[in-house]
Amino acid sequence: MDPLKLERSEPIAADDAVRSPVTATDAGPGSAPSFELLFDVSPVPTLFEALDGRIVRCNAALAELLGYDEASAMEGRHASELFAERDAWLERRRALKSGDANAGDEVRLRHREGHDLWALDRAAVVAGEGAPGVIRLLVDVTERRAEEEGLRTMAFHDALTGLPNRRLLELRAAQTMALAQRKALRVGLVFLDLVDFKSVNDRVGHPAGDALLRAVGKRLEAARRASDMAARVGGDEFVVLLSGVTDAAEARAGAARIVAHLQAPYFVEGRSFRVGARAAVALYPDHARSFQDLMARADRVLRGFKPSGEGGVRFVET
Repeated sequence: MDPLKLERSEPIAADDAVRSPVTATDAGPGSAPSFELLFDVSPVPTLFEALDGRIVRCNAALAELLGYDEASAMEGRHASELFAERDAWLERRRALKSGDANAGDEVRLRHREGHDLWALDRAAVVAGEGAPGVIRLLVDVTERRAEEEGLRTMAFHDALTGLPNRRLLELRAAQTMALAQRKALRVGLVFLDLVDFKSVNDRVGHPAGDALLRAVGKRLEAARRASDMAARVGGDEFVVLLSGVTDAAEARAGAARIVAHLQAPYFVEGRSFRVGARAAVALYPDHARSFQDLMARADRVLRGFKPSGEGGVRFVET
């Protein structure tokens, strides 16, 4: 196998090796028995790769992490094969060449069974009596990453429906409005609620009502365009943000399409339900120039809409 080039011209050279805490007699596998023992029994997944990227040695902890029965099964392969993205390995080798790799980066590794996991990659180029190469420690951080992702999801998504919440909607609205301003377009804010949803809770209980809200969330996701966002902002209230709208007629048509999508019968917990939907539509920048003001204007229209008990679409008046 040809050495992987760092800058299309040369692999890491032996002269780039650093005299780190690894001593000249303990620089790499095969250089001293004490190093080999520490290397093999270390609980930290570790490998030693040649300057051309070939894996010379790895320990049992790394084999277990990546799903191999024996560490020897990984030896002789190219180290980039362990990474989910080959470019990530190349970037780490470039960092080694510039002396920045000891800081550590989180990288995605590829498990033998095909799924990815995350690891903190700490590496250094070492040289001693043995052949110079790269020693790499790969600390599993998959569980922590999953916990962090879960916290991010909780912070920006509705727990019941999985839709974005008001906080994420507000962030997206700011981005969408800024883009619309640059392109001389409009943004439509469609504020929706369900007609007679309370009677569903009263007749069949809150579990069925929650199931209905989840079904509504799925329909909104199916009805929106890829560039739009659907969010739950509370109770039976939802917002769909229409990006890149050219005029009021397009926004009204989009809102009418969404309302019609929500009015088809729902089958929840063995029962059939039919609930209507009503929507108030506000336009940026025609009706307001901030997300909060757009929401406030659409909310006033929606509140005035409710006493009629009807579904449909109403537009904010200028």
